[in-house]
Amino acid sequence: MINLNKVNSRAHAAALHLAASVLVAMTTIAIVFYLWYPGHFASATGVTEIFLIIMAVDICLGPLLTFVVFNPKKPELKFDLLIILLIQIAALTYGVYTVAKVRPTFLVFVVDRFETVHANDLDATKLSAAKFPAFRSVSYTGPSWAAAELPSDREERNDLVFNSSLGGDDIAQTPKYYIPYSDAQSKVKEKLQPVTNLFDKNPNKKSEIDSLISKYKDASMEIAYLPLTCKKRDLSVLIDSNNAEILEVVDLNPW
Repeated sequence: MINLNKVNSRAHAAALHLAASVLVAMTTIAIVFYLWYPGHFASATGVTEIFLIIMAVDICLGPLLTFVVFNPKKPELKFDLLIILLIQIAALTYGVYTVAKVRPTFLVFVVDRFETVHANDLDATKLSAAKFPAFRSVSYTGPSWAAAELPSDREERNDLVFNSSLGGDDIAQTPKYYIPYSDAQSKVKEKLQPVTNLFDKNPNKKSEIDSLISKYKDASMEIAYLPLTCKKRDLSVLIDSNNAEILEVVDLNPW
């Protein structure tokens, strides 16, 4: 015969554990999707699915195990709950570490587009070689904008091109060549593409593009765009064509 009191005590303990797990998970999700991967970056870089799966498993695993083992009369209950907690912490740590390692850290203008540079593209040696202090560390509060400038020395430039053609670091993954985005705005203006080009590239999103055009026209801005390359799906960067100021990143195919 089922002992209802025992079941109720297990359910109560599991519910408390579930509430705490959800609170921790929601805080973690807020950090990941609002700070590290703002806007469309989570889906464009492909981390959404794997991270949410890890979070779902972590949320369910702890309370489920608590329901199974909880018995106030067990002398080893505290030890069992500690083991469950450690398993949850390990799963959470793995998930956070995984997404932190590949988070976008710099959005770098190169020639005629922006490229997404991830945390695992850089190391301490590369960062320390940056000319500007702003590029000597990676951010934990969202990606920073930058531009990359080819070296003036012909031999160095040739070496960079040759190494990148063999699968080595390209200029976007080399902070040594970063300059502030503001120093490259004149070059950006030369490469801007008319926002109307996006209609043909995104036939199912014409109303969204119309809304963006109207939004910035009402603010007395003429918008253009440049592509932003990402691992899973490329995005478009909307830019004020008058001064090359970055306005926003939108989920529109730039090609």
